[in-house]
Amino acid sequence: MRKVVMLSALLVSFGFSAETLKGTPEEKAVMGYCLQCHSYDYIKTNAPLTQKGWEGVVKKMVNVFKAPIPEDAQKQIIEYLTKYYGKKE
Repeated sequence: MRKVVMLSALLVSFGFSAETLKGTPEEKAVMGYCLQCHSYDYIKTNAPLTQKGWEGVVKKMVNVFKAPIPEDAQKQIIEYLTKYYGKKE
């Protein structure tokens, strides 16, 4: 129970709500990889980007900044960011 309360407090501090978090693999990838280094606001300040734009951001994090994000998680992150913070190409 204590872990649930702590996790809830952490998520609220990042700006997530119960409405935002549905527990999809894509959301878990963003939470597990992106939010280790960035605040949730960082995503919002870079949005909106096209899918190619988000691909570029994720590839830069992996290739330049050496973020240890596996290929499958990269795809999930790009999918999530494009869906919720993307613009049409």
